[in-house]
Amino acid sequence: MAVNARFGLGLIALTGVVILGGFFTAPSGFSSATLPEHIGYMLRVTARLGFALLLLAYVTRPFFQLSGWGRELLLQRRYVGLSAALSLTVNFG
Repeated sequence: MAVNARFGLGLIALTGVVILGGFFTAPSGFSSATLPEHIGYMLRVTARLGFALLLLAYVTRPFFQLSGWGRELLLQRRYVGLSAALSLTVNFG
């Protein structure tokens, strides 16, 4: 497996870890009283993470063209987009 693919898959795995971390640090969702808080917290975590990753994927090429910096991020843009898709799919679910 190429180094770029390993890095990209690591980014997707990191996104999953952040989502799971948000799940376990959320207010306890095991009682009926705190379940709405738990769901709302997870919706906010996944929406913010997905939005940030999606924005990063969209801005990468213009940023590289204007500044010349960020070539590695430009090469990994597909995996940044897939990480955003993972986070927003969890949000949708």
